[in-house]
Amino acid sequence: MKKALLILLGILIGAGLYVYTDPSLQRQARQQLDKLTGEERAHRLYRWQDADGQWQVSDQPPPAGTAYETLQYNPETNVIPSENLTGREKPPR
Repeated sequence: MKKALLILLGILIGAGLYVYTDPSLQRQARQQLDKLTGEERAHRLYRWQDADGQWQVSDQPPPAGTAYETLQYNPETNVIPSENLTGREKPPR
């Protein structure tokens, strides 16, 4: 019985390593996992202005009656903020 469990564990670890090292399989596995767990909601952001005129961005929709826009994004994309987007200067090098 222990031998069968060890063999099964070895097969699962081998399959996991194979998926981990193949980018196309990683993408497919993540899409399937997203469907199972409902994580596709996490790829959507909401942007609106509050009563003070400040822009707000959240993964939750704003209060009812507030005009907003929906933003879609790819969570696998690296983003480096620029001065134009953040309003902050880059630190000196």
